[in-house]
Amino acid sequence: MTVLRSFPAGFRVLIQGASRGIGLEFCRQLAADDQVERLVATCRSPDAAPELAALSASHGERVLVERLDVTRRAVGESRRAGAGGTPGRGGRGVGGRCGQ
Repeated sequence: MTVLRSFPAGFRVLIQGASRGIGLEFCRQLAADDQVERLVATCRSPDAAPELAALSASHGERVLVERLDVTRRAVGESRRAGAGGTPGRGGRGVGGRCGQ
């Protein structure tokens, strides 16, 4: 398996749709990368995402699982602050930009 290695040391990443499929796989690979300081894995129903919960439990405070429904603006803004910045300022993200 190839591990993603395109991030600088201390990078923070927010993955939307992390409960299954490609989002979950991105989370697995990023959690295994020591360059990633914090991974915020978001999905609509964290309670229904046992694989994501197990990933978070095995990586401690580095992997944070949060509920995110992009149709609710206030929730999205609070998660952006938890990821460490404002989208489009200072960092790259998978499928977009996320503050570093």
